Amino acid sequence: MFYKLVTLVSIYMKTYFSILVFSILICFYVFAQNRQKIDSLNHVLKNAGHDTIAVNALIQLGEQWLNSNPDTSIQIFRNTLNRFSLNRKNEPVFNQMKAKIFLKTGVAFKNKGLYDTAIKKKKKSRIAGCYMNIGKLHETQKNYAQAIDYLKKSLTLYESLADKKNTAYCLNNIGSILSNQKQYKEALTFFNKALQLFEEIGDKKAISTCLVNIGSTLVNCKKQNESFAYFQKAFAISDEIGDNNSKAFSLINMGAYYKLKNEYSKGIEYCSKGLEVAKSINNIELQNNAMEVLFELYSKQGDFKEAFDCHVRYKRINDSIYNAEKTKRITEVEAKYQNEKKQLVIKNQASELARKNEQMQKQRIAIIAAIAVIVLVLVFSAILYRLFRQKKLANTLLARKNNEIQNLLETVSNRNKIIEKQKTEIDDSIRYAQRIQQAILPKQETISEALEEYFILFKPKDVVSGDFYFVSKINKWLIASVADCTGHGVPGGFMSMLGLSFLNEIVNKSYITETKQVLNEMREYIIRSLHQQGVSSEQNISTSLNVKDGMDITIVAIDTETNKMTFSGANNPLYLTRKDCTIIQEQGLQIKIYKNPENLTLIEFFPNKMPVAIYDEMSSFSMHEFTLQKGDSLYLFSDGYKDQFGGPKRKKFLSKQFRELIMSIYEKPMNEQKEILDKTIEDWKGDNDQIDDITVMGIRF
Repeated sequence: MFYKLVTLVSIYMKTYFSILVFSILICFYVFAQNRQKIDSLNHVLKNAGHDTIAVNALIQLGEQWLNSNPDTSIQIFRNTLNRFSLNRKNEPVFNQMKAKIFLKTGVAFKNKGLYDTAIKKKKKSRIAGCYMNIGKLHETQKNYAQAIDYLKKSLTLYESLADKKNTAYCLNNIGSILSNQKQYKEALTFFNKALQLFEEIGDKKAISTCLVNIGSTLVNCKKQNESFAYFQKAFAISDEIGDNNSKAFSLINMGAYYKLKNEYSKGIEYCSKGLEVAKSINNIELQNNAMEVLFELYSKQGDFKEAFDCHVRYKRINDSIYNAEKTKRITEVEAKYQNEKKQLVIKNQASELARKNEQMQKQRIAIIAAIAVIVLVLVFSAILYRLFRQKKLANTLLARKNNEIQNLLETVSNRNKIIEKQKTEIDDSIRYAQRIQQAILPKQETISEALEEYFILFKPKDVVSGDFYFVSKINKWLIASVADCTGHGVPGGFMSMLGLSFLNEIVNKSYITETKQVLNEMREYIIRSLHQQGVSSEQNISTSLNVKDGMDITIVAIDTETNKMTFSGANNPLYLTRKDCTIIQEQGLQIKIYKNPENLTLIEFFPNKMPVAIYDEMSSFSMHEFTLQKGDSLYLFSDGYKDQFGGPKRKKFLSKQFRELIMSIYEKPMNEQKEILDKTIEDWKGDNDQIDDITVMGIRF
């Protein structure tokens, strides 16, 4: 009996000792793992090259001590807040980290059993900041209801502290979330309250942002007229403080407003400025928005070439955004796969270590160790099987995504081929139109027979030109003209061919040489040919051409026997240069006289301020008479030269600089004058685009 009792006690003691040893080994393994992880985090912290990496490492280090030593966790979290500047309001990543630190600090106090201390340690402002950051964190995760709840808690605390700045930020954030949820009326209430507070504290950047938010919300409410004023204010402030993001957004929205008002030129001007600002800050989304609005504006204006260019650039930016998003998705899938692969390697290494440790145990725990190994093998087998299934599923999804991407690439390639073909057809058509235009312009032989000394600088903006020139000799009369038609490119080319045809009909066939009568006849031809009407209504706009279609023109007629010159102009003036003389203004002659130190005189003959087309107040064109002297030079031109942007400050060339240039080259031969004019405008333009057709004609008498 005693022997049996001893045997039972012996068996019981062996079993108890085996379980105790195994428990100690497991605890040691867990402690070793924790110690290894802490050492690993310290290594990461020591070699961190960026604040975000260091902050994340410190947070994880604090979490390791959260349950075993809350005091250590609290100290780590406090040091993290003191070490790094986490008040970066424009960096959501750091705001999320700050919120996480506050939450973990509260958990540490709770684990320590000091619930009251956890509350007392937070001042109202820090609690409010915690609520705000938690709200932003929920907003990034699109949990809008929770985000608004936390932001309202933060708002209440900031209001009780009379903290206007953070109160305004809370109001603005709530308004943004409501606007995203299409609750525009409620959003406007919060935005207006925030704006009032920002104006009281004088935070201009915040005022600009708030004005943009109100303007955008009003656009969504279909209140474009009201929104325009807010975008104007936002633009003025952002331009003053150099906030290019808000500046570009405001300019693009003002351009969209003018599109709705059918003021397409203004819309193009504002949108183009917004596009340039968006390019300067490399904001792809704003560039895309600007291209979309410009496409609609040019289409409405009838400038289909520019509209087509904008559409191509809009598609190109869209494709780049899509490719960036696609690359991001593939990178995320690859990172997930690599992480799972690394975890699998770690677990395999841990399994191998456990197996080696079990082999080193004494014989008396062999059975328990064997059972533990079997259990671990089963667990890891289940984990490996699960990981295998997940990997197989991920590979299947990745293959499906690759097929979708390949299909999309083929679609894009096909569309690019169609666009390329259409572009080739359009280019062929435009080149053919250029040959037609060149064929109807005056031949070089005809001009040389009529003029002795002259030059013609003819620089179309596009392949075909909206400018044209005309030279003809009828009996004793020498007729010369330069005209600038509405538009440029193909539309301007059509108008220029019409103008040349009308001039040929009036001068060469009807033998009309009186300049004012020529312009009066041309106006009648244009009004009849284009069916222009004087009353603007919805019906007329839809059935007739734009009433502004027409041309600005300068025309002179010189009596080669008496040296008398007559001039008439529609919006375009005439320049005459003369050396060493005193000009006596003839009766009724509307001129302005300029002189330089070399005693050179430049006379500017004023035109009528109306185009050769239908106009609000039409009267007969006036005609100036002037007696020419040997050596006088006449300059006829369109407005393309003086309106060209360029130079160090990207400004217009302007009339003053154009006059000074003409006066500086007066004595040079005409062909050399042309070369100087051409080189000067090319140097001025630099890398900028040519904005209009350029034509300058010089005639030495």
